[in-house]
Amino acid sequence: MAAKKETATVEASESVENTESCTGATDMVEIEIFKDSDRYKDDVVAALNGKVYVIKRGVRVKVPRAVKEILDHSREQDQQTALMTEEMESDFQQKAEKYK
Repeated sequence: MAAKKETATVEASESVENTESCTGATDMVEIEIFKDSDRYKDDVVAALNGKVYVIKRGVRVKVPRAVKEILDHSREQDQQTALMTEEMESDFQQKAEKYK
């Protein structure tokens, strides 16, 4: 029975190593996240495969490439959400004009 548990542990660690190499979790890249004194002053938190990264704004730091991709995707999604919100507000205002 113990042999089965050891085998599972070895397979799990190999799986983690394979995942890290596939996701770019081991390649380090430099990033700098925008900072101002109003809305964008707090640290940014990103999680990857159970590891949590707290990134200071306004400072150049090295992070795994996969963390940079997470942050890039988050920024892209925020932009898409802002565009969709503007479109919906515009549509609502046009429809509301009909009922005045």
